[in-house]
Amino acid sequence: MTEIQQEICPITGDDLFIILDRPNVKFEYPIHCHPEYEINVVINTNGTRVVGDCEESFSGLDFVMIGPYVSHVWKSDSENNHEITIQFSEDLLNFHIMNKRPFVPIKQLLMDSMQGLHFYGEDAERIKDEIVELTRMQGFQTATKFFSILNSLAHAPYQCSFCTFLEYESCHTIDRK
Repeated sequence: MTEIQQEICPITGDDLFIILDRPNVKFEYPIHCHPEYEINVVINTNGTRVVGDCEESFSGLDFVMIGPYVSHVWKSDSENNHEITIQFSEDLLNFHIMNKRPFVPIKQLLMDSMQGLHFYGEDAERIKDEIVELTRMQGFQTATKFFSILNSLAHAPYQCSFCTFLEYESCHTIDRK
């Protein structure tokens, strides 16, 4: 049995989210989990992704959203992996605004991410570009862009293709077009 380490993320109580843009990263870290949500975009490389108890190969663009405490790791022999990671608090689901009508799709996205979500196709490419743009922003505009990205993800097709320690009964593709 593989030991799953708990990562201590650099997000603080004053942060809405953190974004880490790591070009030329080596995937050397072990399988891990953390209490934060995570959006992970791996660009122009190939390898293997493990989320929960599901292991899959990837190439080109790998775009995944993971809920709190879902174990995950990316593996690649390449030393030129480009990874952009957004991490944000599990408390976001409890923000009062998430119960307001415009935010209901985002709330559903957050709940679905407890299984791990894989985004694909033209929408994934477009949203990846928005995330790259977010890496270059500062200030209040980062907050509005962050929620815009979550809204785009909530309306993009995604696949719940991972099983987790929660032992979900079914995984399915949701096309929200």
